[in-house]
Amino acid sequence: MQQEAYTGRTPVFIGDDITDEDGFATVNAVEGLSIRIGGGETCARHRLASPTALHHVLLAAADGGDLTLETFLQN
Repeated sequence: MQQEAYTGRTPVFIGDDITDEDGFATVNAVEGLSIRIGGGETCARHRLASPTALHHVLLAAADGGDLTLETFLQN
């Protein structure tokens, strides 16, 4: 995130199980967007109910040309 191409951008990490917790923690440490798909304990700061919900978020982002926290919270 400190390289010129990434400076000022927000990292996004999306996962669905315990093996993704290190990724969530890393992204949280740099104020990124961590999203857990489904249930279970997590350090991710946000959650989507299912892969289908993620699919809808990504389609909306592709149609609108923007991916923001609000995009995820609407689903």
